[in-house]
Amino acid sequence: MQIMRDIIVLAGGVGQRLQGLTPYKALTPLGRGKGQDNQVLVKRLIEQLLSLDGGRNGSLLLAANSLLQGKVEEHLQGFENVEIIYLNTPSSLHTFYHSMKHILRDCDLPRPPHQGAPHQGAPHHILVSMVDSIVKDDDLKKFICFCDSLAPGESALLTTTHVDDEKPLRVWSRADYMPGVAAMPVDYIGDPPAESDFGDRAVITAGVYCFSANIFPLLLECIDEGMEKMRNFLAQMVEKNYPVYAFTVEKTIDLDRPEDWGQALDFLSFLS
Repeated sequence: MQIMRDIIVLAGGVGQRLQGLTPYKALTPLGRGKGQDNQVLVKRLIEQLLSLDGGRNGSLLLAANSLLQGKVEEHLQGFENVEIIYLNTPSSLHTFYHSMKHILRDCDLPRPPHQGAPHQGAPHHILVSMVDSIVKDDDLKKFICFCDSLAPGESALLTTTHVDDEKPLRVWSRADYMPGVAAMPVDYIGDPPAESDFGDRAVITAGVYCFSANIFPLLLECIDEGMEKMRNFLAQMVEKNYPVYAFTVEKTIDLDRPEDWGQALDFLSFLS
């Protein structure tokens, strides 16, 4: 089954910790040699998403920091079905909220979870990626294929066993691990208490998600209550019994610190 899906790239942050490397995270250069200077983080990601998710009847929305206006367009010339909105938001969750609101602006609000498909005109699912998430083509393609199998009310997180983050967001499942099975139902997000029955079966979020459009009422509620972090919203989804799956791959890169840049270039060189 091929689902109706739009794509969102979240690039609302400037990337203050990368200031010594680049003034804007989305425009972080990904080439070391001559002639590679035009390959920047946001361009690579959009190329990847459009090539791997091609053939759908959705479009791609780039939600970018307003400081990027007049700077990012030159890198995205030639792309079709790419829309850019510029925002000033206090957090990635707010950027996500405004992006979802933009995509669903002409639709009736989706129904709550477990009550069937969204109303007519709403995409069943929205594929969302943080701009600083670097994933292998094959891994991302497998995740997208898994997302095609989701029911209208189900969501999925791309997760990894590779931990290289100051504050990794852990995802837990009570299901027994089965070799060759990448997707597991999510039972908890965060750091469980010591007396929990999860054992050591945690994986780490990789900054790529496939959200059911049915999550929008919860997202609106969380924003109204003052929530600011995406990790808290993900935890709230599970706590409120929204069905979520973790699809796990071996390694991804989160380009968030200057030291991540060299690792990202090595990772991309290894893939080429």
